[in-house]
Amino acid sequence: MESTSLKIEKLRDNENWLQWHFVIRTLLEEDDDTLSVCEGKLVRPAENSANYQVNLQRFLKTDKTARRLIVTSVEKKPLDLLLSCTSAREMWKKLNAVYDMKSDENLSIVQKQFFDFKWDSSESVSHNLAKVEQLSTKMKNLGGAVPDSMILTRILSILPKIFNHFHSAWDSVEDKKKTLENLTARLMTEEVRTQEQDGSEDMSVALLMKRRSSNTLFPKNNCHHKSNQDERWKNSFSGCYTCGKTDHIRKDCVGCNRCGSKGHLSRNCFKRNGNFRTRNSGGAHTVQQTSTSTHKQAFVGSSSDFKGDDV
Repeated sequence: MESTSLKIEKLRDNENWLQWHFVIRTLLEEDDDTLSVCEGKLVRPAENSANYQVNLQRFLKTDKTARRLIVTSVEKKPLDLLLSCTSAREMWKKLNAVYDMKSDENLSIVQKQFFDFKWDSSESVSHNLAKVEQLSTKMKNLGGAVPDSMILTRILSILPKIFNHFHSAWDSVEDKKKTLENLTARLMTEEVRTQEQDGSEDMSVALLMKRRSSNTLFPKNNCHHKSNQDERWKNSFSGCYTCGKTDHIRKDCVGCNRCGSKGHLSRNCFKRNGNFRTRNSGGAHTVQQTSTSTHKQAFVGSSSDFKGDDV
């Protein structure tokens, strides 16, 4: 059989029995004789029967193919159960007897699993729905009655909170359209919308956090900018315009010790030799006092008389 080259998930135990059984049976159905050998419909011919050799070769070839497919698709634990089997029919019966026991006890166990099943938020919608369908299929195989309405009700009862609004939308659907296929399609569509909405919210939060981070750093950037301005001012500062020193500015200079002015030094003060000028409110006359000797002379005249004199 060409299908034997396909990669098949090996049978482990009861957990994946339904999946394994479904896949293997599908492969066996590709050849009617292979499935017939496993189910006991094609048996070893009697020695005295007509066309004995032809039918015997047909049986042996088919049985060999079926046995190879079974033993290469099970793990060690199930394989140990098959060591005593000599035909594909015996292997098939053994596996079904161990893993597919149809009893009231097994049906109760599966029913409990069905009603105790909880939604796994870490998995997708399709995965959770597949789990529910698998349990319902197990109950059907064990002879339990599982109407579609029970499956729909169970799915709706285990939906997480993010699908709370979905119940109202589903109630508005016509009864004839309330099928498992329609419910699955709607839930998967809603899942995509929720993921897109969550992605948009995450992006908005990221932009907000980035903006807050920028605002937090802004005062630091402003201080840095101010520091650069101070540095440039220091580099362009040439010192006090009065005394010429570079350790202070004009307003902090000692200035003149005689008159207290900040605009000149004592050596340049006009009062150095006792000379000074005063101007009346009209600015028409100036009084000059000289002290070249112990005698003092006062001159009163027009300000034009002193034109050109240095202060």
